[in-house]
Amino acid sequence: MNQATGMPRTPQDLMGELQLRGTTTIEATHQLNRLGAILFLAISPIPLILGLAGLGFGVAVPDTTLLTIGLFSMLIGAGGLVAGLTLRRRSRNVRGAVWTVDTRGITIDGVGPVPWGDLEAPTHRFEPNPYDDGYQRALVMPLTDAGRQRALALDPTSRRIINVSVRDTVFFGPKPLKSVRIPAMKEMSAGDFAGFLENARRFYGGGAL
Repeated sequence: MNQATGMPRTPQDLMGELQLRGTTTIEATHQLNRLGAILFLAISPIPLILGLAGLGFGVAVPDTTLLTIGLFSMLIGAGGLVAGLTLRRRSRNVRGAVWTVDTRGITIDGVGPVPWGDLEAPTHRFEPNPYDDGYQRALVMPLTDAGRQRALALDPTSRRIINVSVRDTVFFGPKPLKSVRIPAMKEMSAGDFAGFLENARRFYGGGAL
């Protein structure tokens, strides 16, 4: 939070703090709550619309069954909307991962630093889903070849802190760490934070420190 204005900081604020103090910290949103909020808010309009249609047809016909289905569908949609808004508010209050960005690189919840020289520019690409065996489009900073080699020395828990997609598998063991996953922050979007990280990488990068 910007102490002067009481408003959330911008990427420019973070860069200013980094250049002035040599370090800055920021907290990520709680990912499970955020994912739940996105899911409920995306799905809840469907039963709401179907419920309104059912009520409309039920009144026009008239048909008690349609009215009952429409009302029930609207209740489900309204419940999903409330759940989504509650989870979104909770994701801003529940503690998330603390990112420390300094002249050396990136440290997440005490794991690191991942040196700037081990990181490539932020990009969107398909990554394993953190909670199932599928894939999803994610914003990441890929690790260089040297960075991937260095990451092999990290224990599975530390690798998962850096990238929640790195899960243990039943048959093949822990997945290798290939990137740093960039989540949404409580003060800014993942895209804005990625822009700040890229500016810091260009300013302080050029080799592992």
